[in-house]
Amino acid sequence: MPTHQTTTPRRPRYIYIGRVYVLELRPEALKERSFREQNSDCGGQPGLGCLYVGSTDDVEKRIRIHLEGPGPGDNPRVRGSKLVRKHFLRRREDLEPFDVYETSGHATLAEALEAEFLRDAGYRVYSN
Repeated sequence: MPTHQTTTPRRPRYIYIGRVYVLELRPEALKERSFREQNSDCGGQPGLGCLYVGSTDDVEKRIRIHLEGPGPGDNPRVRGSKLVRKHFLRRREDLEPFDVYETSGHATLAEALEAEFLRDAGYRVYSN
């Protein structure tokens, strides 16, 4: 509790602006055990395509980390997906939701919901 009355509210240390992103993967991703486990009902068929769904506050930087690994100045604990590194084709902005999330928890929940939505639409989806 402050010892004196403050007139201005405290500024947050960090404002998170999260987004959900969608990456298209090659159909060979279906050969990966981890991908098949998340798409066990597909019978090995690619459907409308293979996708990776993730969430982050900086999409371009996150894709770079997926493909090249963390660089200088990046958090070394944030690693890219080996599945994305091996099977990446392109970013699918046409499948990404427009929403922006204020907490990482909201972005993570939106990531799971987007993955389910895309599975229901006929895509094969991998998501952490």
